[in-house]
Amino acid sequence: MIEKERGQAMVLIVLGIVGLIAIVGLALDGGQLHNNRRQLQNAADASALAGARVVLDSICDGGAERAAVSAAIKQFAHLNGVDITSPDATYVYQYVDGAENVLTPTTSKVPVDTKGISITMMLTETTTFMKIVGQNDMRASAFALAMIGPVTQLPAGSNLLPIAVPDDVVIGLPPETEFNIDNDRYCNLHSGECIGDVGDASSQRGWLNFDYIYNTAYCVFTDPLRRTHKATTNAAAILDYIKPVSAGGKQSPPIFMGTAPDPLPPAEPVTLYIDGDFIHGEPGEIASDAKEVFNYWADQVVFLPVFDKVYAPNYMDDHDALFPEPLIDSGAIKWPNQNQYMYHIIGFAAVEVCNPDINPDCDSNLEQKVLVGTFKQVIIGQGQIDPTQPIPCSSALTAVILWK
Repeated sequence: MIEKERGQAMVLIVLGIVGLIAIVGLALDGGQLHNNRRQLQNAADASALAGARVVLDSICDGGAERAAVSAAIKQFAHLNGVDITSPDATYVYQYVDGAENVLTPTTSKVPVDTKGISITMMLTETTTFMKIVGQNDMRASAFALAMIGPVTQLPAGSNLLPIAVPDDVVIGLPPETEFNIDNDRYCNLHSGECIGDVGDASSQRGWLNFDYIYNTAYCVFTDPLRRTHKATTNAAAILDYIKPVSAGGKQSPPIFMGTAPDPLPPAEPVTLYIDGDFIHGEPGEIASDAKEVFNYWADQVVFLPVFDKVYAPNYMDDHDALFPEPLIDSGAIKWPNQNQYMYHIIGFAAVEVCNPDINPDCDSNLEQKVLVGTFKQVIIGQGQIDPTQPIPCSSALTAVILWK
């Protein structure tokens, strides 16, 4: 009887040891599986974004080669620690349209309707301890979808300054071109060419009142996206939005981009649209605010709203069918003063503000209410996009974002 009990105890001990090993193995191999999944997801995200950027960079230049997309996907997976060409890894990437429908390529080029890249990756790894319970390998998988499209919104607080720039200035402007905003003229400092009397409003200067943003789709007083607040402002109110939040400034509001003119760049005849945001503008530059732009943002990249046209408030007031009457905070219906204007925003330009301490052009203009900056041809990745819209051939108005 004693020997039998000893045998049973030995069995229990062995089973206990096996169970303990299984628990330890689950913890160790499970931790490795978690790390594999995280690394694989990072690789999938980076690869999808890289492939989509290749598509975007070539979309207005005859389309991307599928081989270039494939190379970018493999490169960025490797940079994130995953060799998707190894025997332990499998991956599938697909081209999708704006509605996320899969497109089948028929040539060496990416399908013309491509608006995104989806990637599924899987990595198989041999277990260390779980073999004792019959689990010889473990698999981690990841999925990512990157989409491209026109920027439709720049989120609040994105280094957005209340200075409007006409589309004629920045659309097609070569990267690293220096230009200034001088009263109602926008001048290319290298060529000497200037654009004046922009948007049929001789008194506009491009200073925006972020406290009065009107959108035809969000006019109801209780609408959470309604941003019409105050129809009057001054230098101090504008300065609040020039200052960074860290310096006591106000966070810029979210800005929704309207449809750009057709054709783009503008040409005659041109089709204009009135969706998106209209921002109230001030009738003159304010010297003190111009200086503060340099003080706070020298050598930094900021975003400036781009407009295609300015509308006089009396015109908008006379066309209620197109422009429903706005409501301000008190609930009253009120348009701005008639000698001020509403800027129709169609995009955003990235500009590096000059430094008066090292740039002679910047220093000489500092006392003359002139803003000098360098246009940066960048993709505005912080914005929300609409992949169902056509891609304008201007990288400053488009973005690649991780969709899923």
